[in-house]
Amino acid sequence: CRVGFKDLTFNEQFGPELNNFDFNLTHNDDWEHCVCPDNYFGIRCEHEIQVCEGGEHVCLHGSQCVPINEGGSNGVDRAHQCDCDKGFDAVDRYAGKFCQYT
Repeated sequence: CRVGFKDLTFNEQFGPELNNFDFNLTHNDDWEHCVCPDNYFGIRCEHEIQVCEGGEHVCLHGSQCVPINEGGSNGVDRAHQCDCDKGFDAVDRYAGKFCQYT
């Protein structure tokens, strides 16, 4: 863990839909945060995240990115949505644009 504020530059690009989620937390009560491995985020790296192809969309809680169009000739403009059912477990079921709600 490190002392100080967590850099949220990456998180902020996905807009206000995630403002109620703890993307915006920058530290715990002791001003510490963890440096997360790929595919995890949070103060203690407690949340799983998948960044969709092209980096324009993310899916949370084990949900998976699903292309919703073919994109341009090289697939660059491909849009994605999340399959929240892939993140379903015995305790929680997720919903929302990013599967951010239980």
